[in-house]
Amino acid sequence: MIILVLLVPILVLSAIHRGESYECGVRKVNSSQEISSENGATYPGQWPWHAAIYQRRPRSTFVFVCGGTLVSAKFVLTAGLCILDEYGNLPDIQNLFIRLGVFNLNAPSLNTGQHRWVSRIHQPYRKHADGRFLVTLLELSSRAVFTDYVQPACIYQLEGIDNRMTFTWPFGTTVGWGQTWDDREAVLKSSTLRIPLLLDCFDHDRVFRGNSLFCAGSANGTDLCQKDSGNGLYVELRGVWHVAAVVSFTPQSTNNHCRTDSFVGLTILYDSMMWISSVTKLPYLIEEIIVKDGREFDPTKSYRNLLPRHCGSFLQNRITNGKTAPLFAYPWMAFLANRLKDVDKVKFICAGSLINKRYVLTARRCTSFNDLPEFVRLGDHTIGQDVDCNENDESDCAPPFRDYYVKFIVHNKDDSNICYRNNIALIRLKTDVIYEEHIQPICLPVTPELRRQKLDQYVITGWGGYNYLFAFHKSRTLQVATIGAASVAECDRNYVNYLSVPDPATGRRWSDPSPSAVHTCVGDDGGPLGYPVALRGTVRFVQFGVIAYGLPGCSGGPSVYVNVSRQMDWIVANMEE
Repeated sequence: MIILVLLVPILVLSAIHRGESYECGVRKVNSSQEISSENGATYPGQWPWHAAIYQRRPRSTFVFVCGGTLVSAKFVLTAGLCILDEYGNLPDIQNLFIRLGVFNLNAPSLNTGQHRWVSRIHQPYRKHADGRFLVTLLELSSRAVFTDYVQPACIYQLEGIDNRMTFTWPFGTTVGWGQTWDDREAVLKSSTLRIPLLLDCFDHDRVFRGNSLFCAGSANGTDLCQKDSGNGLYVELRGVWHVAAVVSFTPQSTNNHCRTDSFVGLTILYDSMMWISSVTKLPYLIEEIIVKDGREFDPTKSYRNLLPRHCGSFLQNRITNGKTAPLFAYPWMAFLANRLKDVDKVKFICAGSLINKRYVLTARRCTSFNDLPEFVRLGDHTIGQDVDCNENDESDCAPPFRDYYVKFIVHNKDDSNICYRNNIALIRLKTDVIYEEHIQPICLPVTPELRRQKLDQYVITGWGGYNYLFAFHKSRTLQVATIGAASVAECDRNYVNYLSVPDPATGRRWSDPSPSAVHTCVGDDGGPLGYPVALRGTVRFVQFGVIAYGLPGCSGGPSVYVNVSRQMDWIVANMEE
């Protein structure tokens, strides 16, 4: 078959890190013979990053189970489903080994091949709705030796999806040994796959309604089989080959042969990029998050207001005594997180609020310590599951959450005490947020009337601890509560031991200090305090405060909020296109 060359935005072709070049995706062997474009024929060395994964089954020798992609000297990328044993469990690592540089599965490849055992199986926190891991990294027991027949592929770093409905690359190439009806092809073959609209995938099979999963081929058939699971989908960018996705599953008939009347399912790698980077430490994937002081507001300058006019759309307590928030009710809620590199888990850091397509507003203290957020999760309602549904109607479900990576963080440098006053930060995301039903921006007090407005009560939302005793823990589901305002004098009395410089004149807001009231907890830091008010002829949810902190242990007493109205000039001055 024809090997497709795609003209798409250029990526890092030879990554430079600390003065050291890293080459990937470059083919070292070029055939002197004409290769047929009709039967998918390949030649030795044409796909030097393609790997064969073997597994020892009970009462048998090692058997070939699926393909993978060598992405560095130590890691092979594949699909989690294809390495499961016959009982659906992860195998022991001594039951896995990998062949590199192989062309014919039935030939020993003495001059070109390498064998490596697996020392560890890495799997991300993210799962598909059916509970199966979609992307897996196999760590090799010893480093692969790069030769003409063994080379790593680059990893495609752009999202590749335009408005999540179409792809920037309409075709891609897969190679493997399972591309015959009986899964018994011995010689490596290639296949060019068409990438249809995502809506076509959704209409064809509900299995595609999950995070990162899309279809390829045709609903009338494709020539991939079961043992093509784990194969990479490759795209060429100016002579350099990148793996953009992984074949996650192939449809099977009742007799366990290939079905030729359905799409295959692939997992786009972009949503797993931060996890892949943290595990592989590939130099061209690692980017340091920049934290910088913001500009001071200059009243002599004119700043463009980049806050959206359409915002704050809403429906009519790890906040203590809180109640579960309705699905879709607070679509601006952001979940600041990073990944625990040793255990492949997501660590929740703080909350925040989406204020436009590139910025999240949060507390400065959430971005001032060693655990800087690596990404922001939007559209999440219940932590730990991909698809959230209405508890009273399982057919009423939100789309999956979306992860957006952090580009840089801006602090308000006029912060003499990190615990209060200007405890505020802006997080700029690497890519534009795509607004969806469950992902929308909150309004800020942009008018003089809103900035002067004082309310008797406010709404708070968050995932923090809901007990105000010592048994603090995280709420799995977004919580919401209404709180009353408190006087500055009352709050100063409660916080005399926590604030080094009591300052009732600066931008703090206080919540009801009574022990029976709802309060914020550690996990709520950075989240919004707001209320529905009149704005531009309608009612919108406006954020008036940022949750700064509450008393330790979620105990009775007021919580502290940064007054957003007093920060509006700084916010507008520090937002970029």
